[in-house]
Amino acid sequence: MTAMVYGDRLRQARTLRHEKLGDIAAALECVPSTLSKWEHSEKVDLPTEHLDLLSKRLRFPVDFFLNEPTEKLMDSDLLFKAPKSTLKREKDFLKEFMRFTAELIDWLDSRRRLPPVAIRPNVTGVATIAEAASSARENLGLERGRPIDYLTHPIERAGIVVVVRRRRIDEIVDDDGPSMPLERHEGCSTWIGEFRERPLILMRSVSSWEKTRWVLGHELGHLVLHSSGMRLTETAEEEASQFANELLAPIEAVSEELPRAITLTTLVETKMRWGISLAALIRHLHYNKVISDQRKQTLYAQLYTRRNPETGRSYGVTEPGWNDRPLERPRLIAAWLNHTIGSVVPEAISNAAGLWPSDLISEIVTEQREAPRNTRANPKMDNLPSEPGRVIPMLARNRDAHSRSR
Repeated sequence: MTAMVYGDRLRQARTLRHEKLGDIAAALECVPSTLSKWEHSEKVDLPTEHLDLLSKRLRFPVDFFLNEPTEKLMDSDLLFKAPKSTLKREKDFLKEFMRFTAELIDWLDSRRRLPPVAIRPNVTGVATIAEAASSARENLGLERGRPIDYLTHPIERAGIVVVVRRRRIDEIVDDDGPSMPLERHEGCSTWIGEFRERPLILMRSVSSWEKTRWVLGHELGHLVLHSSGMRLTETAEEEASQFANELLAPIEAVSEELPRAITLTTLVETKMRWGISLAALIRHLHYNKVISDQRKQTLYAQLYTRRNPETGRSYGVTEPGWNDRPLERPRLIAAWLNHTIGSVVPEAISNAAGLWPSDLISEIVTEQREAPRNTRANPKMDNLPSEPGRVIPMLARNRDAHSRSR
């Protein structure tokens, strides 16, 4: 017996499992060129024993290979500039993981809608990065000259999906499995959906609250300033970094509060008030000519030579106040799952969808803050103030009319 499978699904599953073409071909007892031909075919008629072997080896349900795939993401669709040392297979993995995440979101959105998207890419250009950040604050419902207590929440309320990905421990330490490359990216973003109408931010899980907030602001900067499909350069990366600094700590407001003597010690209070790292704050002050080149160099030298007595590491590794604020984590997907299937347990989600393995789903949901249960969606909540503890409002959809198997 045979089964008609989608070639793109073979490649997608293999990429998500970090498996090499030759290894899978050997398991199927065929040459790599044959497997490559299958992966680049729209459909391929495989013996059921091959399909069962692929399902077991790649740890994907059989139905995944039989279901029509979604549109591929290209390199240019990812709004991030990977370090030069980033391996091609890491870039390929990021594309496929974001594509997998987009498919899960599409499946959920067919059951209950997300809040409308409150931002649009401004690729025609604005006068300054500061104006772009100020406009973003307005669109997110944030006051111009006030610190942002919890950046993740207003971003999610604006309809932007945020995923903090935690890699599975067994992938990192299992000597019997495929070799795992060291991940060099901190975050990336793209527009997903049938018409690329929904922004998605994917971040790697880190233990620094300062880094988490800054990377989130940086990726928001890409979504606001740069269009999908453009080749990101060093200039684009610098623009996104300036955007993140200005979004977190508007220079006009921060300058009014700075102490007369700007030292590493006096900047700690500014850092904690505005929720921005000392390193980013020093760059921000220098870019806006608040401090001189020499003062910047002196502050940076102190940052990487002074030792944090709590950790024994330099301030450049663990800054003062490194554990004085909680790590920000998203909750939109958790709230969404509770609204739709009543659970955030990866196995329950996998069983409900029938397409994706629970361990990959866990990489999306493990770092989500679980939303309160039994909370009804209420459109009037859209006008309520943004607070870390408030549930993201979502609108019900007709399940019979919109449910899809994909």
